[in-house]
Amino acid sequence: MPTESEHAERQIRLLSGQVEQTMAELVAEYTSEHGQLRAIVPAVVREARADRHEFALPLLVHGAETGDPSAAVPIAAVHALWWRAANIIDDLADDQAGEAARRIGPGATMLVAFNWAYVLPARVAGALPVPATIRSALTTEFLQSCTAATEGQLADLFTEPGQLTHDQVLRTYLNKSSAPYVMASAMAARAAGADDARTEGWRRFGRNLGLLGQFRNDQEDLQSGRMEDLANATPTFHLVSLLNSGPGARRERALALLRRARTDTHAREELLERMLDPDVVRPYLAHIEGVRHEAEQALDELGGSGCFVAALRERVRAAATPCELLAGAANSAEAS
Repeated sequence: MPTESEHAERQIRLLSGQVEQTMAELVAEYTSEHGQLRAIVPAVVREARADRHEFALPLLVHGAETGDPSAAVPIAAVHALWWRAANIIDDLADDQAGEAARRIGPGATMLVAFNWAYVLPARVAGALPVPATIRSALTTEFLQSCTAATEGQLADLFTEPGQLTHDQVLRTYLNKSSAPYVMASAMAARAAGADDARTEGWRRFGRNLGLLGQFRNDQEDLQSGRMEDLANATPTFHLVSLLNSGPGARRERALALLRRARTDTHAREELLERMLDPDVVRPYLAHIEGVRHEAEQALDELGGSGCFVAALRERVRAAATPCELLAGAANSAEAS
């Protein structure tokens, strides 16, 4: 017998084909009168990395509000297309572009990604069968989140980990990572008819789920062995925790390793070993646990259709669960 969460997730999977079709239709309409866009955009969209919640989050929030996620298919398509564009731009910045992007060139790829990320949502919001006040609110939610996400990405590019406090890293995460989740949650809630108070509750939930998603993404990069964040000197919360965790000599050693990490595998490995120190891991995981509690508290206060809320709660739990590498470090710390 499926659980409530599994029942909701099954409904989301059944709608995924409609979301994909809507995305394809939006791209086709958007490029129909423009030959260069028509030759480039579909291939880049198909190749772009997906976000783990890009379809599900708008559908689940709308389902929680109304019991029926299907009306949020256009919003899910907007959210997915935005994420695809953001991930393309992120991959280009990290020199990880896919085959289509390499063939087209980084400049052209970034140009079309920015264009569809901003143009298509405006078209969708303007065509939704909702009152004009809601269409205006949807556009505002989208534009505010896009601006915040851009600010966060720029902070990643132009700040040094050794210059940051925990609060500054969290501010960047709230922009680059939480803002898209706030966008999806608030737009779905608005489209479902939620009032300002409930929409603010969904924003709060999106902020916390976005934070958890970024923490999990950081951990998976370490777990995979790629350690791209260390190679790129990306100011992750975990890395900044290490840099702020000890006396001057310990910090200087970590900074020296970070300067070598782009080209030196051994430097990355030693940095990782230091990041797995129990004195670094314990407070890091405690912070994640606090964010998980905030997300679950928001769901408790919002309530809504049970199976969709249960699915959102399960996604919070999954995002907050430490990867094996950190769980192992935490367990060894407890054992000692």
